Amino acid sequence: MSGNCFGSNASTPEVDNTPVGAVIKPCPTRNFVLVLGGPGKWNPKDKDHDAYWGNYFVASQYVLGAKGIKATTRLLSGECVHWLVYEQAYANRWETDYKSRIEHLEAQAKKYPHGYATFIKEYVTSVKQKYVAIDSYHDIWEAIHALPDESLTRLFYFGHGGPKAFFLRWARDDSRPASPGQVLGDPTEDEIVDYSKIDAYRSWLAKKAKSSDSQVSKLYACTTADWASKWHDATGLKAQGSINKITFKNIRTGGGLSGLESDGSPDWRSY
Repeated sequence: MSGNCFGSNASTPEVDNTPVGAVIKPCPTRNFVLVLGGPGKWNPKDKDHDAYWGNYFVASQYVLGAKGIKATTRLLSGECVHWLVYEQAYANRWETDYKSRIEHLEAQAKKYPHGYATFIKEYVTSVKQKYVAIDSYHDIWEAIHALPDESLTRLFYFGHGGPKAFFLRWARDDSRPASPGQVLGDPTEDEIVDYSKIDAYRSWLAKKAKSSDSQVSKLYACTTADWASKWHDATGLKAQGSINKITFKNIRTGGGLSGLESDGSPDWRSY
């Protein structure tokens, strides 16, 4: 399916030259960056997006493993995993779920008394990986820039997406008129990880990549093929992105990544 699977008409942020600072503590030779986008507020009119707060978090566990979940991705010797988590989306979702009078949401929220973001952080710490809270798309590029040269092994993304961009948070917006069959979203400028940034930072991105390890970057979001292609061109890292949408609606039914990867027939493309 071509086009944004959400029909978002959010504007694309302009490329800027904000100085890039270090926000993570990298390992010297191998670094795996996992960006965890967040959910929007639960919307009873929207059956496809964010019915469950943990869609992206659970999907990431199927990649890296968790209690009762076998990892599908093998870490290399000396490879450190850095979780870049868009905390604000999880904080907002927990607050609205917890306050909700809807039984299944309220019960779900009570399982995590300190909030969803804290639950994720505790998990990441328990598996001895590195947790970094991010506030905007700027922090993703800052984190990658902080890595030693020739140490970035791969990039994984879980969350919302559209052609040429990831959305760190996306929620259905019924306040604006939409065309038949179109659903509008409301990511802010700071929540849009536009692929134009890859070109803007190309001069140093290639230096960060450790393409000799032949690991694959994978982007679990709607219509990420163009992003994956540009990422591969700039870094030399192998990459996979989807042509069509991924709804994540099967992630809780025990299908794991096999269910997710057929969900919505994403049509993966490799570069």
